[in-house]
Amino acid sequence: VSPTAAFAFTGGGLLLLGIAARELTANLLAGFTIAIDRPLYVGDFVEIGGLRGEVKGIGLRSTQLVTPDDTMITIPNKVITEGAVASANYGEVGALVEITFYVAHEADVAQVRNLAWEGLVTSAYCAWRKPARVFVSDEPRATKVVAAAYVYDVRHQRRYVTDVTHRVKAAFAEAGIPYPKGEN
Repeated sequence: VSPTAAFAFTGGGLLLLGIAARELTANLLAGFTIAIDRPLYVGDFVEIGGLRGEVKGIGLRSTQLVTPDDTMITIPNKVITEGAVASANYGEVGALVEITFYVAHEADVAQVRNLAWEGLVTSAYCAWRKPARVFVSDEPRATKVVAAAYVYDVRHQRRYVTDVTHRVKAAFAEAGIPYPKGEN
């Protein structure tokens, strides 16, 4: 075998290996970037590229998420460093949760705010040392009520939303708070 042929064969093999390893290398470099920049932590509830879930593991090549319906998703680290990462709690245990209700325009806004606030803070999932707020605004067909408070553990946010929704709707029904008529 001539030296030129050996060099061409070796160079061609290395070129093919380099092309095949390009994605792996990009993910490894992204893994180092994630380790340095810390855009997310294990335990964070995040949204990455339209996927939502709790971060279960961060490796050099990929990051694992568990979705609210308990599906494990492995995301290449390159995807994380190339796009936006939205973190509901960014290293904290708790997270802010917003719950939206609609009531009729004729509803007593002060009463609606009080009932929504009470529903937020009396839930067992509420981080009661953090602020709870209720915001009200007029929409074309209804009054929009946004109840916002912190859940003590981000893993319970769906339970918190369910509990507060149940409490507030029951309180609205007991108080005779009217709901909007027709589509919203």
